[in-house]
Amino acid sequence: MESKRLKRKKTTIFRMFLIPLIIIMLVQSMITIGTLVAKRITGTLQEYSGSMMSRLVENRKVILQNDMNQRWAAAYEQESALTKALREFLDKESMDLDAFLASAEKKNEFLEQIFPECLAVLHNSSTTGIFFLFTKDEWTEPGEHEGFFVRDSDPAKNPANYSDLLLERGSKNLSRQWNIPLDTNWTTKFHMAGEGMDSTELSFYEPWRAGREYVDAATKDLGYWSLPFSLEKGAAGSYEMITYSLPLRYEGKVYGVLGVEISAKVLRGYLALPRPQKQVPFCGNLPLYRSQSLCRRYIPNKRTRLKQSRRLLEL
Repeated sequence: MESKRLKRKKTTIFRMFLIPLIIIMLVQSMITIGTLVAKRITGTLQEYSGSMMSRLVENRKVILQNDMNQRWAAAYEQESALTKALREFLDKESMDLDAFLASAEKKNEFLEQIFPECLAVLHNSSTTGIFFLFTKDEWTEPGEHEGFFVRDSDPAKNPANYSDLLLERGSKNLSRQWNIPLDTNWTTKFHMAGEGMDSTELSFYEPWRAGREYVDAATKDLGYWSLPFSLEKGAAGSYEMITYSLPLRYEGKVYGVLGVEISAKVLRGYLALPRPQKQVPFCGNLPLYRSQSLCRRYIPNKRTRLKQSRRLLEL
């Protein structure tokens, strides 16, 4: 009899603690849900997330614009140095500009002279490439143009031996003199189809046209930003880039085009969002490092929890 009374008494005490606890938990859940619904906290959180994303995009936009205007477009500052070098070269050779542009040998000599200055621009501007090519008297006809195009696979690093550079266009003498390897699609000259014939050549013809039509305009106002394109026309899986190019003028005549390249990969780096940190899942107070079975091993089932509660009440 006494054992039965004790069991009933224990069961009653257990119910007295368990039922109010369940009711309190239900009330707390209802209060929490009601607060979220009444104060529209869910919508507020969504608005906050949206504003955070907008600020992040705006910050990326400002950074990209600053690099475009202050670093990449700063190539226009080289016009005075290159034009001065051309003037000294013409004076030394005792020839005018038309005779100079008609001589492939003299143009190659001048390219070798200005090549180190252009490499310095490439490294200082953090772009992925730089190019220079001469113009001709006729811009509507297809033809070949002397010049060079150097590509930097990793603008963040500038090794002294130029091991990260590739020569896309240019003479072999430049490759040998500066120990720059030739790319697989390397050619000595630029093959152009003529103004208005190929949209991938706008980075060359547009600044050339602007230099002819706006003779009195400042060079920085004649720069041209291209749409993404590939230097190798029609090649599968080709390397995409955008360019900023500008005309080079001597005594009012456009004699060349200077430009820098920014690869599509670098541009995607400006738009990439930070990856969320991986959260370690928890199972009760136990971090789940290996598998869900490890979690089940440490969580008691319903019957075990009831036994543990009764033991606590007996104490």
